Amino acid sequence: MKTYAIAVYYRFDGSYLERYDRLLKLLATYPDVWMEAPSLFILRTDERIGVVEGKARAAGFQPGTDIILVIDVTGQEAMFAGQIEHLVQLQSMLPAGIPVPAKKAEHPSGTSVLESWRALAGGKPIQAGFLTPPRPEFGFKGFRRPT
Repeated sequence: MKTYAIAVYYRFDGSYLERYDRLLKLLATYPDVWMEAPSLFILRTDERIGVVEGKARAAGFQPGTDIILVIDVTGQEAMFAGQIEHLVQLQSMLPAGIPVPAKKAEHPSGTSVLESWRALAGGKPIQAGFLTPPRPEFGFKGFRRPT
């Protein structure tokens, strides 16, 4: 079972609500999904990161104006997938020294994204998919929808 964080940004236009509604309907088909914020979802599934990203993209993504990032927080796959139109903005948000991969799972130097992140962390093992020790007070306690 893999855990993904799905971050979306839809341009606010005439079709915004329709596209967002299609995304919510798609995510509701998964048994383990949690809305952390209106534009951030946590999802647990056995599907690969590319499949999840493809489904989210098919739910109404508009290239050039919208952003969808699927981040594998378990560290089992590439750290993120998504078409990043706003590359400069993403690079400014990442900590210094972490390059943005050219492809989904490959760093421009040819190493995997995970290997380059481990190297930047001083070779420390990744715990729970993050480069920092897990903090139970910030953990996700339940991934099922509230009743």
